Amino acid sequence: MSNQHPLVPFTIGAFGYLVKYFAYNFLTPVVLITFAALMFVYVTFVGPEIPFYKYISFLFPIDYRGNATIDEEDILRAFNLLTFIFFLFSIVGGWLLRLFKRAKEQMLGPEAQIQTAGADIPASRTWLSTIKRRFIINSLAITVVYLVVFIAIPLAGFSEGTSPWQPYLIFIVFYVIAMVSDTIYIGIDSLSNAMLGWAMSNR
Repeated sequence: MSNQHPLVPFTIGAFGYLVKYFAYNFLTPVVLITFAALMFVYVTFVGPEIPFYKYISFLFPIDYRGNATIDEEDILRAFNLLTFIFFLFSIVGGWLLRLFKRAKEQMLGPEAQIQTAGADIPASRTWLSTIKRRFIINSLAITVVYLVVFIAIPLAGFSEGTSPWQPYLIFIVFYVIAMVSDTIYIGIDSLSNAMLGWAMSNR
């Protein structure tokens, strides 16, 4: 690494953060669609009153009558805001996690460094196992949410003339979109993590 330009790690790191932000553009629809499914379950079993609406009302423009009016620009603005919030939380969380690991290594001394070095030997296998674990956990969480939705659909009151299969078709489409978006997010975010890890270790 002696012939490596000192700016290369910083360039790779900056590009890694850019890739991570791009990845979170696929996580946001997963969160929104899953949140919509949870809201459907909540309204079905609890009722239309939403006491925690005031905590998310900043995402919806309110007119002078107190009504929420949403158009394409408002949806795009809310989408970009949520994406940036998720991205910011991930960056701050990553920094805090690294600080915690460093503090742990300093407290435990050489033993922690030996364990860390031993854990990093099969790097490619660890990277793939991390992707697999994230995919399994996220897929299970999304699937459980939509299984509850499918159970709640017969209990929800729909207007007359509505096809009994229409809600199922809508939420099946939501489920497929959530699963595909989550898979893309995990793949791109894992690539970003690999780039950032390389940049950190080669500074």
